[in-house]
Amino acid sequence: MGKGNFKRSGLVSGKSNLKVERTGRKRRATFSFRSGPPLTKTLGVMEGDWPFPQSQNTAVISQRSVVFEGAPILYVTHDKDDDGRQFLDGKSNPATDSAAVVSFAEIVAHDPSLIELADLPAGWVATRRSITKPWVRVRRADNDT
Repeated sequence: MGKGNFKRSGLVSGKSNLKVERTGRKRRATFSFRSGPPLTKTLGVMEGDWPFPQSQNTAVISQRSVVFEGAPILYVTHDKDDDGRQFLDGKSNPATDSAAVVSFAEIVAHDPSLIELADLPAGWVATRRSITKPWVRVRRADNDT
């Protein structure tokens, strides 16, 4: 198992279990939460068909609540000034001391629905009320990054 901020198999927190298996160039991510049955998605994402303009090993910003405690990603930003992306829980303050830096591939393995946001324009945000709700896209105000 490679090093990284996500534990590749086993318990991520007391609330969720993330297991990522690799077969050749395909990944299979299994998520289970106490509130329901396991959600299994196959990430048929290979180098050639990665849907984002940034590479899979690009560093992205998230929060410790997402990476280490299994909180759902409910708020995503795509900055227009540096093309950076943040994947946040939408509930806690995204302060520096709660930040976590992970690879783009790891955050997508954590939540495969993020692939739906591959075409989110720079300067926009996407939000949702829960992991079962659809993403809603909104252009950020001009003074936001």
